[in-house]
Amino acid sequence: MHLVENIIPALIEHWTGTFKNLDQGSEDYQLAPSVADAIGAACATSGSTIPSSFGARVPDIMKDRYQCKAESWFLFTTFLAPVVLHNQFSKQCYYDHFVQFVVLITKCLRFELSAEDINEIETGFADWVQTYERFYYQYEESRLPACTLPIHALLHIASNIRTIGPMWCFWAFVMERFCGSLVPAVKSRKFPFASLAHRLRDVAQLNQIKLLYGLTDELNLSADKEVGETGRAFDDYDNLRLVYPNRVIDVDEPLRKKIAAYLTTNYTISGPAARQHVPKRLSLWGKMKQLGGGDLIHAWDLVSGYHTSPESFRDATFIKYTLEVDKNRHRRNMPVNLEQQAFFGQVRKFIALDVLADFPARREADETEQAESARPRTIILAAVSQVKLTRRNKVGMPYFDSKSSDIGAVTEGEFNRGSDGLASYGLMLLRSFVWLRIPL
Repeated sequence: MHLVENIIPALIEHWTGTFKNLDQGSEDYQLAPSVADAIGAACATSGSTIPSSFGARVPDIMKDRYQCKAESWFLFTTFLAPVVLHNQFSKQCYYDHFVQFVVLITKCLRFELSAEDINEIETGFADWVQTYERFYYQYEESRLPACTLPIHALLHIASNIRTIGPMWCFWAFVMERFCGSLVPAVKSRKFPFASLAHRLRDVAQLNQIKLLYGLTDELNLSADKEVGETGRAFDDYDNLRLVYPNRVIDVDEPLRKKIAAYLTTNYTISGPAARQHVPKRLSLWGKMKQLGGGDLIHAWDLVSGYHTSPESFRDATFIKYTLEVDKNRHRRNMPVNLEQQAFFGQVRKFIALDVLADFPARREADETEQAESARPRTIILAAVSQVKLTRRNKVGMPYFDSKSSDIGAVTEGEFNRGSDGLASYGLMLLRSFVWLRIPL
């Protein structure tokens, strides 16, 4: 953690010509002042499109660098920097060198590492350090300040992993977060250590009461519990809650067609029968909470803050989800061959669809699910605007065109075509979602 916190600011100082009075020597890695200012401003504004579950907002790393913590530098390195630094250097080699560092750090964060992975980390950091010396040290005695201790420490990461285990076993994030949780406990400037001792005692007592009397859920004081309690539970969805705002609307014909098309695709029901099961009025929800430490997903159309005060909201509407897609969908006479594919999109609304007892079971449902379908129940759907990916950078981060973010369809393998010839938003059963937000 602290390696990133020390190495990245040093690299930025190299790129802006402020590193210990060193110029760029025989290389050409410095950024133009206007480019550096634009990168810093982009980091400051990016917080509005990155959900808070990724971390705190990254400040302007050029002007407000003092506000950055280890978490901020880590978020900048792994998510923002590969984007904002792309095509900003005079030579591609400097960007490639930085991306190599990001790839190696990301690999170090894996929960499991094979012997081959560790060898790749070892050789990768050795190569990265050698290239760093060529770019910034340039083998000149007067540039020795560029060879800092954190740069040398990279060469020992692989051996530490072999001896102790993956980095999550010994990194400082856990200790730092624990210390951060103690700071609010200091109520007295005169006796701060007494306040800390009382806080530790109270936490220990509360944990023991939870364990001894089985009151873990009842004494859960986290914000996640509050969201789960305020949301509405559904019998067939133990792992989620729909959360306010809630609105009942009259179903228009385009939405009715979308829901009917989804039901026809995923349930043993014909098109006309599916349309009859779509009521005239539907209940829409603005948020969905995944229980057990999951995310709180927002729906763009119903959360008013995105439209009235967007500068104060962090966009939590974009998702990554998986669908089973027929590989032979363009070959009419070929058998169905399903494979899972990942898609990205923006949630527009959550829909609670109440169906009667005669509504059929899902296709390929087992006997238990078929028996449970013989009762009134609620099907939870999400209307999603699919975004079209344009490319991926060298870290594997996907890019999409913001102009196409309101078109696209989410169904079980096929797009629903709108009257304008473009795919409009479709529907997806929530239990099939894999929640993973794309930050940019």
